[in-house]
Amino acid sequence: MRRALALLGAAAVLFPAVAVAGAQPAQADSAYVLRLAFDEADGAGRAKAFRNDGSGDVNVSAVTENGGHPRWSGSPTGTGLRLPAFALGDGPHAVLQVRDTRGTDELSPGSRGFGFGADFRLDKQPQVANPRDNGENLIQRGLATQAAQFKLQVDHQVPSCAVHGAYGKAAVSASALPVGKWYRATCTLSLGRLSLTVARLGKDGQVKRATVRSVAAEVGPVDLPASVPMSVGGKLAGVDRLASGCSVDQFNGRVDNVVYWLG
Repeated sequence: MRRALALLGAAAVLFPAVAVAGAQPAQADSAYVLRLAFDEADGAGRAKAFRNDGSGDVNVSAVTENGGHPRWSGSPTGTGLRLPAFALGDGPHAVLQVRDTRGTDELSPGSRGFGFGADFRLDKQPQVANPRDNGENLIQRGLATQAAQFKLQVDHQVPSCAVHGAYGKAAVSASALPVGKWYRATCTLSLGRLSLTVARLGKDGQVKRATVRSVAAEVGPVDLPASVPMSVGGKLAGVDRLASGCSVDQFNGRVDNVVYWLG
């Protein structure tokens, strides 16, 4: 949702932003459990099938309503996805659903360190409110009312990460970003800290400048049941079900290079 994320606990002190050389670990595809580069695009138009270039056995599909569909679109690194633009009322929605098919569910990190992120270009922000589309979710698994959750969003043009585990919650946010430009945002939970890295991408897909912010995050295990899928570009209430009775938090813009890893 488009609301400020409160940093929980006195230990959650925000470090000053600093420039760094890159915004995502330089890893082979096999080091990622999930890597959606969208290079399988078969031309322009509606995106119907999606390939995971990571090591995880997962199924990726689109959950849609009201005529919304993901569509292939250009990005600085090749091909990405265009997700539905903002609309008044109960407009078109399209969210990617990612589910484990192996039974081990590496998309549930448990007590392990993990990270997730994506490249994105946000549409111009609407000047009117819509309770069915009042957020800009990039990656999410779990809901705020559930026992565990991890999330990356860009509400009000402000990138932020949130993680909820067995012992508590942590959240960290960056500065507001101009719309219409490509960025890379990455969240990492490791060694008791939650870090958010945000980088501006050039037209060639290379990182031009990146900043990192970090908070203490002794959240405990992040265990998620198979009935709670990961989503890209919005909020799912369950398997094959968009959130109802609240905002879908549809990301309005373009997305590419969605990643998730352990360790």
